[in-house]
Amino acid sequence: MKEKRSIMEKNFDLLLSDYFFIPMDMKDIARLSKFTSLSKFNVMVSNLSLSNLFTLHIIKSKKMYALVKDKKKYHFQRLSDIINYSLDKKILLDPKKRSSKVLMRSLRLACSPDFINACLVVAFTKNDLSVLIEYEKNHHLYIIDYANNLVMAKENYQELYQMKEVSRIDQVTLYKIHYLLTQGYFKLFPSFYVLLFPNEVLKDISKMEKWFVKKFDHLGIHFNNYFWLGDDCDDLFLTDEDFQVEKISSTYHEIREFTMNPNLPNNHISFDEKTKKYIYHKRNENVTFELLSDYIENPEIKEELLSFNRYGNCHENSTGLMLYFDTCSKKWLVNGKIKINEKDYFHHTWVEFEKQGEILVIDYNSNIILRKKDYDRLTGAREINRTDVDTLESLIHLLDDFDLSIPSGIFGYFSQELKRDLEKNKFLIKQKETE
Repeated sequence: MKEKRSIMEKNFDLLLSDYFFIPMDMKDIARLSKFTSLSKFNVMVSNLSLSNLFTLHIIKSKKMYALVKDKKKYHFQRLSDIINYSLDKKILLDPKKRSSKVLMRSLRLACSPDFINACLVVAFTKNDLSVLIEYEKNHHLYIIDYANNLVMAKENYQELYQMKEVSRIDQVTLYKIHYLLTQGYFKLFPSFYVLLFPNEVLKDISKMEKWFVKKFDHLGIHFNNYFWLGDDCDDLFLTDEDFQVEKISSTYHEIREFTMNPNLPNNHISFDEKTKKYIYHKRNENVTFELLSDYIENPEIKEELLSFNRYGNCHENSTGLMLYFDTCSKKWLVNGKIKINEKDYFHHTWVEFEKQGEILVIDYNSNIILRKKDYDRLTGAREINRTDVDTLESLIHLLDDFDLSIPSGIFGYFSQELKRDLEKNKFLIKQKETE
């Protein structure tokens, strides 16, 4: 008796019939794949001997290559040259290991805050199905092809690889897929089918599990925001190998340790009597900063800033800084994420303000004031929401009027939405007063 074929199997066959054959000259593509597998030293040597195929360009001190095909240059970078994860650097330079891990590592990178507006794309390229990552940089779209250790502008990649998109999965959907995978929901489906037909699969799951279609949790957080705020949202698709890597910016770590006890001698940090600021100098690294504790008169707060007690309450303390620390009228409460090592982010809140045309950051947890561009570079800061001081004060008054108590993290990350909803429902207060 002939087995009944699933809808997914039928859909898969339709995909193959539509996209299976894409005519293409594979010679240059094969050379490109070989080139992206070379060590940095061999890249330099091959670049000299293969100058007719690859042209080396220097753009803002970053290596950029170009494959010359039919008199057109397809500029690209090697992912291993620009990625921050040491684990991926090793995998990417080993073609066999790369091909065996391409699916899980692509899923991992598609969920990383390091890539703006990233999504996973399943597409037909060079007569095969490929798992790619699309992301945005400087208002342009780029493709990461992990299997080929390649980063290229999307329009060039589409032309060179004859890319035909099959499915696209945004970061929110990836969060849902990860959750369902960990709960064992996809045992019946090959994992690649889930990526080919994510909407159909999630729709079927929601029919079986009614909770999955709920829009809000008990705190009122929309389910789509769990990619940013939910449990394990920074650990999506991590493997055991990832947890063997623990690194943090050595510069920021050293500065943060110094701000705990600035009286201890430090070989890399000095105090400039003229500017009244500290200077971190090591090799080519120069960072100028101040201590928040030097501006605080309250002895209890000053003592807290110079101890481990300053950690753990960044949301509340940063909100307090916004209201009571007199910096200037232009200041913002910023809720986002910062890196704690090369793979993990955690939720964090800090204050930004403008002074003499420059944006500075106050980080209570680190007892530090420094330029935003230095802070972003050293911590890998990723903004999720920012609230100006007027909006913040207005929201606090509204919460008081409604007699509402909201966790400080939720308060900051959704300040605009909360303010809008409370103002919209002000009539409820008047009704209560007249009863």
